[in-house]
Amino acid sequence: MSRRQYTVQYKEKAIALSEEKGNVAAALRELGIGSPMIHLWKKEKEEYSHNSFPGYGKPKMKD
Repeated sequence: MSRRQYTVQYKEKAIALSEEKGNVAAALRELGIGSPMIHLWKKEKEEYSHNSFPGYGKPKMKD
């Protein structure tokens, strides 16, 4: 089984869906993804802002 890769747009929409529903678990069920994923993406988005999700193998940069 190979690792799934998600696009930046998918990650941002998943974060928005979890905030819209007010419940990460409901968003995870609806999207069919693993439990820590949205939490990790939200944390990265908060920490790196517009520099989050640079792509596989590319370093994240802070402002």
